[in-house]
This record gives sequence, C-alpha cells and structure tokens, in this order.
Amino acid sequence: MSTARRAALVQELRAHARGVTVRLTSGAPVRIAFADFDFLRRATPAERQIIQVEDEGMAIWWPALDEGISLAGLLGVSEADMEAVAFRRTSSRATARR
Repeated sequence: MSTARRAALVQELRAHARGVTVRLTSGAPVRIAFADFDFLRRATPAERQIIQVEDEGMAIWWPALDEGISLAGLLGVSEADMEAVAFRRTSSRATARR
C-alpha cells in the first residue's frame, strides 16, 4: 500500500501551552511544538490559540498570523500524494450520495 493511501487528514485541533495536538481521521495524534516553527515561536500565546483546519483537512492555519502548516509536510509525504487522498475521499462521498 502506498504512503498516500495510509495518509490521513486533520480532524481536530487542540492547542496547549507548548504546541498543538492534531487528531487525524485515522485517530492518530500528531504533536506540533511551537518552538519548532519560527512564526509560532514569535507569536503571542493568544495568536497561537486561534487555529483552524483548512483545505479539507490538508492544512492547519493560524488566521491571526496569516501562516499555516501543510499536513503533507508534517507527515513527510508529498503534496501530490495528499491531493490524491483528498480527491479519493471527495469522490467516494459524491458517489455515495447518488
């Protein structure tokens, strides 16, 4: 099975004092430390707490900072692989509605 098929999308985000815990659709947690990213290290605690899921679960966005992190980068897979996962997911939902 390819990496793309195993890749999951962002389902839930929880900010805490030192970073963010990302819950994937697979149920797996991924932790992001604020100290690992310059834009998050420089941000205020209030700016770091305002986060949202973007691009149908393929990115994490901090609107107050106008910055984000792609899930592909966090998981170490290519953007093309993540696009393929999102396309398959969207296509299967459309087929199920017919």
